[in-house]
Amino acid sequence: MKSLPYLMLGLAVLLTACNESTYIETFMVASPSIESFTPTEGEPGTEVTISGQNLQRVDSVWIGTTPVGIKYRVNSTCLVVEVGKTTQSGVVKVQNTAGVATTEATFTVHYLQPTISAYPTEGTVNDEVVIEGQNLHFIENVIIGTDTAQIVAQRSNELVFRVPYSSEETAVSICFSYYNR
Repeated sequence: MKSLPYLMLGLAVLLTACNESTYIETFMVASPSIESFTPTEGEPGTEVTISGQNLQRVDSVWIGTTPVGIKYRVNSTCLVVEVGKTTQSGVVKVQNTAGVATTEATFTVHYLQPTISAYPTEGTVNDEVVIEGQNLHFIENVIIGTDTAQIVAQRSNELVFRVPYSSEETAVSICFSYYNR
């Protein structure tokens, strides 16, 4: 009988503890708006700061018809994106699950043609080859003969690529592809 008070106490604690309710807070996503963006022009790699409202939950951003990467979500009023290599000039658009906001002003993308000033005249398979010049960061592919080389490092004045295997043992041409609109 001495255990009966303890049993009753345990039962009371159990019944009281089970009387809790779960509360789930509802979070409403508001439609984004754009007040401004800076700069208004630049080349691929340029960071564009978008100012507005409700930007913390933006899912996607476009410049023109091209999606661009969100680089920083600063806060609900500021978002930073990076212009991609294939971005075309156009209006800036942001979207979340609640809506879309589009600017009237356009962002203008400038593409500069790569120029080569120094390059080696020979190389063997797996050699890392250094090309020097200007605007080399716009190059997307290096093609040796019919094979695409792996780009190892890339800056505006230097491009390093690895010579791919080729069954040809004769001289081959080197071609570069880049986006230019």
